[in-house]
Amino acid sequence: MKQLAQFFLSYRLRALLRKEFAQIRRDRRLAMSLILPPTLQLLLFGFALNANADGIAFFEKNIRPLLAEHCYQCHSSKLNPPMGGLLLDSQAGMLRGGKSGSPVIVAGKPDDSLLIAAVRRVNKDLQMPPGKALEESEISNLVEWIKMGAPDPRTEAAPVVSLPAPSYDWDKARRHWAFRPVRDPKIPYVAAPEWCSGRYGAIALPRAVMLYVAVQAGG
Repeated sequence: MKQLAQFFLSYRLRALLRKEFAQIRRDRRLAMSLILPPTLQLLLFGFALNANADGIAFFEKNIRPLLAEHCYQCHSSKLNPPMGGLLLDSQAGMLRGGKSGSPVIVAGKPDDSLLIAAVRRVNKDLQMPPGKALEESEISNLVEWIKMGAPDPRTEAAPVVSLPAPSYDWDKARRHWAFRPVRDPKIPYVAAPEWCSGRYGAIALPRAVMLYVAVQAGG
């Protein structure tokens, strides 16, 4: 009995020691987690600064000259209004987009960027620049720039663009029956309900009678 009690106490002691050592290891990991993040943050911040500096240099060397040569003649804040309401001479203008309201670049996603689709001429209704297409190397530079996150030192606000009123009245179009919520029609009165079956028959019967009368009158 004494040996059993000693074994039980020894087992409990080992369990308690394991628990204490596990807590010590957790405390050490916690202490390390409190020490390392600021250091890691400094390192990551430094990497971010270097990456941003490289991206700005890439923009100044390859993107700004390309935009100035091929895009500003149609999409500059010096024009009133710019074509399609789109400004490409500022970062804010690119992110605001034109009259469609969609940004022309999606940072990190060239395949989702309208600018890339336009210069690749994948859509016959969206091709830029007009006339001669960009060189493959120029398109590759635009793709690479957007993959980098589209770094852009042009931080000034884009001016407000006054666009002419659209020729199509969208508000009126939205009131068309095809775009209105579906609802049950009012069932017309039928003098001879035995001639029709259910509510849809009551709707169709008057039209059928009018059609029959018109055909008979036409003889």
